[in-house]
Amino acid sequence: LHFLSLSPESMAERMPPSFIHLLQTAGIEIGRPLEELNKQFHQILGALTGTSKTQDEALHLLKEPFVLTGDGVIKLLAIAQRLQYGIPVVLMGECGCGKTTMIKYLAAWLDARLLVHDVHGGTSEQDVVCLLYTSPSPRDS
Repeated sequence: LHFLSLSPESMAERMPPSFIHLLQTAGIEIGRPLEELNKQFHQILGALTGTSKTQDEALHLLKEPFVLTGDGVIKLLAIAQRLQYGIPVVLMGECGCGKTTMIKYLAAWLDARLLVHDVHGGTSEQDVVCLLYTSPSPRDS
């Protein structure tokens, strides 16, 4: 069992010494760098989403390139958890930074239906409602 972190040193610095001792006594490694696990990212994502894929399947889920990184795994897991509990997810970022590709990857991983709508300054509530009502149902696609 490991506590994973993008910044292992700062993780341990923020933990009380008694907690660190308790974890170490239990054989739990603190702050293992995520990048050490890059060949296991698909296993981590599979274990925590309940949907397993081989490394080859994980590499070829999309037609477009997508590299599963430690940071990406954390983001995908955070999104998957929110969706599992019905919590809305909004992704914001610069154009071209990979928001849509990341969500397409997660949908492919979970074998879930995905609707994509580019929101911009002129997007209205009616535009979003229209997308939901005019999109094909899962039975039709």
